[in-house]
Amino acid sequence: MLCILLFIKFVFIYIFYDNIKCLIRFKMKYHPEDGGKRKVELTANLKNRLQAFNRLLAMGRIEATPLDIDNRDAIIRLLNSAVVLMEGGSEDDLETLEKLAEKEVDEEEGEENSKGTLAGLIDTPKAAKSPNAATPKSPPLGKKDKKQAKKEAKKQKKKSRKKKNRGNDSDDSGSESSSSSSSSSSSSSSSSDSEEDSDLEEGEEKPAKASGTKKPATSEKESGEVEEKEAGEIESKSLHRTQSIFIRNLAPNITKQEVETMCSKYPGFMRVALQDPQSERKFFRRGWVTFNKSVNIKDICWNLNNIRLRDCELRAIVNRDLKQRVRPVSGLVNHKQAIKTYIKLAAKIIQNVDKRWAIWSNSDTPSKGKEAKKEGFGLVSQNPVLNGITDYLVDEANIEDELLGGDDGEIDENAKNDKNELTIEKDEKAIAVLDKLVWYLRIVYSIDFYNGIEYPNEHEMPHRCGIVHARGVIPAKLPTQSEMNDFIAHFENKVKQFTDERRTLDDSECQKLGKKRL
Repeated sequence: MLCILLFIKFVFIYIFYDNIKCLIRFKMKYHPEDGGKRKVELTANLKNRLQAFNRLLAMGRIEATPLDIDNRDAIIRLLNSAVVLMEGGSEDDLETLEKLAEKEVDEEEGEENSKGTLAGLIDTPKAAKSPNAATPKSPPLGKKDKKQAKKEAKKQKKKSRKKKNRGNDSDDSGSESSSSSSSSSSSSSSSSDSEEDSDLEEGEEKPAKASGTKKPATSEKESGEVEEKEAGEIESKSLHRTQSIFIRNLAPNITKQEVETMCSKYPGFMRVALQDPQSERKFFRRGWVTFNKSVNIKDICWNLNNIRLRDCELRAIVNRDLKQRVRPVSGLVNHKQAIKTYIKLAAKIIQNVDKRWAIWSNSDTPSKGKEAKKEGFGLVSQNPVLNGITDYLVDEANIEDELLGGDDGEIDENAKNDKNELTIEKDEKAIAVLDKLVWYLRIVYSIDFYNGIEYPNEHEMPHRCGIVHARGVIPAKLPTQSEMNDFIAHFENKVKQFTDERRTLDDSECQKLGKKRL
């Protein structure tokens, strides 16, 4: 009976494999030829990201940007700089990025100031109505009163001049009839009223117009046009800014090439990213189509919704920008015990991913790498990020003193430490070393270390460096030693998928397991 069940299971597996073996996504992942091409493409993307990281490291921006939640603006600026370099940008583009960041900061400050002034204007009537309000707190009102008094004095002078002119006109026109004089007086009064109203509306701008000084207005217009042109050039050079469309429904038989040919007809098309099929969604996939910032993304989204690709509705929507790009983790990470453990884990992850993708292997000197593997038994790598971190990979303890002191005292001290609260001590040098390793994993391999997650195919996504997790604020309630140990053990279990080395099988071992020759 068991043999029959195993045979039926084998038949179902064979039928399933026979149905999907011709799919392009299956070939791209498992076929030796197509999978090799895909691996070459992914390796080229990783080398592009590595080149961007090396340029940022040479500029000193990696070391100058610690991964603390209080340093959020600088972290976002570094992520955007990495994207600009990945897109082929230069140092001039990085300067425009800095100008854009300064412009955004100025706009935020202006909005905060305007909100403060509005709040002050709203609060002043309440303060005037309250009986206990203090009278001396009104210096701005005194200035306004002075300005208004000056304006009223000028208006009175104008009125007196107009009256004199009217008196002279009436003396000269004494031979005219009473009707004409009344009409002229009424017209003059109406004109004087209109002039007074215009004076009230124009204020102090009328004398400036009468003097004939029109040059400052034109200069202001020209300066405004120049500022608008500069702002447009800065926005056009911001290579990190993109627009994207999210496709919620893609059938399993739809290929990436079909989506690219469909979307490449529209202007500003950049790239396409497709998610792996999910069994809980009947193997339907999701996709992201990235466009330039200059295009009208809503029109393109509307046109895509009117298209059916292989009798499948795309259900496209406009993808919004990321709101919170820097997200905090627990502040217990700042303790020197956790930092030291994290350095070991990050170094192990970097060793594994460098070995898997071989982006540091030089084809010119293959023998040196073999000799290094034979001679070295510890941390051996050509990666410059791992240089000089062996001091943080070795533990230190007074074992001899503990043995000479006796076991009873050690047990009592450990029991006390488990109950007492720890004082979180920060080691700035160790934190700087860890930040360099974490930035390397995030920019090059798209691994968010503090969150323990890898963002797959991020180089094809709309945001090539989207989210990163940073160290949070130290909590008010300090942990005990046992809680700190549990926290570190939980994180070690979380990143175990990256620290465990993946072993590749040789051809002989694959043939023993049933590999077929092509």
